[in-house]
Amino acid sequence: MNRTLVKTPILYYPEQSDSGFIDDTTDITATMFKDIGVTCPCSKTNKIYYNKYTFNYQHCQSKKHTEFMVGLKKNAPQIIKTSIERKAEIKNLRVLLGRTEKENIILRNEINRLKAFEEDNIEYRSQIESLEQHHANQTKEYVEYKSEMEEERNKFEVLSKEMLSLCGYDIE
Repeated sequence: MNRTLVKTPILYYPEQSDSGFIDDTTDITATMFKDIGVTCPCSKTNKIYYNKYTFNYQHCQSKKHTEFMVGLKKNAPQIIKTSIERKAEIKNLRVLLGRTEKENIILRNEINRLKAFEEDNIEYRSQIESLEQHHANQTKEYVEYKSEMEEERNKFEVLSKEMLSLCGYDIE
């Protein structure tokens, strides 16, 4: 699938004023018209204008655009109400986004803390296993040493009894 990035034309919308709506293209430069183009919502064909002069003095003076402006003026209260509602909705969504991002940061930190804890736990388990192995080896060596010492003690007792009996002592 071949994907390309395309610049879409700027969607022009008249400015709100005390008397309704007025055409004002001062925010859109001639270069923007030339490079990207501008469309007007009054046109169903979404014609793209690439010349600021043509847009201002031909399109904005056209019958279709004039009727569009009258319709905006008639619907101005509803448009303003909707605009205010949308601004409040955007504000609430930004607050919600901020909270969500903050929660995500907290959860990521918790995940990182738990991962570090898990790594420490693995290391401690490894140390415990090593110590248990060392303890088992030491216990085995101790048992062997104790057994050897018991044998040596028995030999010593036998030798001691023989020596004492040779010296004339009777041991029971």
